[in-house]
Amino acid sequence: MKHSPEIITLNKKETQFMFDWASQEGWNPGLRDASTFFKAAHSHGALLGIKQNNQLAGVSAVFNHSHLFAYFGLYIVHPNLRGKGLGFEMTRHRLHLAGYRNIALDGVIDKCPTYRRTGFRAAHKNLRFCFRQKPGPTSKNVVALSDMTLIELLDYEQQELFPCRRKAYLKAWLTQKDAVGYCSLNNHKIQGYGVIRPCIEGYKIGPLFADTPDIAREILLALLSEAREAPVYCDIPEPNETGVQLFQSLGGQKTNFETIRMYNGYEPDLDYRRIFGQTSLEAG
Repeated sequence: MKHSPEIITLNKKETQFMFDWASQEGWNPGLRDASTFFKAAHSHGALLGIKQNNQLAGVSAVFNHSHLFAYFGLYIVHPNLRGKGLGFEMTRHRLHLAGYRNIALDGVIDKCPTYRRTGFRAAHKNLRFCFRQKPGPTSKNVVALSDMTLIELLDYEQQELFPCRRKAYLKAWLTQKDAVGYCSLNNHKIQGYGVIRPCIEGYKIGPLFADTPDIAREILLALLSEAREAPVYCDIPEPNETGVQLFQSLGGQKTNFETIRMYNGYEPDLDYRRIFGQTSLEAG
């Protein structure tokens, strides 16, 4: 007897399945992403699954970062069950949970027609670069991110770097195990910051925000030194042409992995010249 699909909220064990699937899709999630996102979504969104015949058939996430902005991510339907409308059922439920918020997502290229059918419009590409950098000297202007308060970082992000004040998510992101962050200061004023975390393969950098390319370079080199020549990946918005040139000058190689940032409402007024690395393509 067949049962109707059932939308569920994932528990901790099921959340690990979500990131196992993300790894199988080739998305190279962080080693601590399951626990980090579970914590971030607990009170400001949901990690969702859809079951068919009591078996997990798909997963997805909605992060309600503020009362005006939400983010959709981690949209995966089991390969054997695609084309049956299960993904649409999850998206319909996520739209209900997000309510009237402006919603963003970063979709892989072949899924963009699906997102367009549910009202999302393309804004720009994200390009993934890979670095293999030998450790080098760190600028005296770069300090450990732990020296800064969460409030200071949130205030900095509100300078056209993120669409809203994402307190719960950023707190979970910055406190995840094995992540390392650096910040650039000038007269005790933040000029940029970045975070690197270990992933299934190598490391990922995100976010990487900086007021100038030179500051981005200083922070990037400090972050790369944490990887000890392991591969390091960073997703940069394509409109930041100077940032792309910076990555290339430091030996970054553009990979074949690209995504499209999409919104179902308006495109926020962000300063892409200062966004050198997206925080996460799974949660914004």
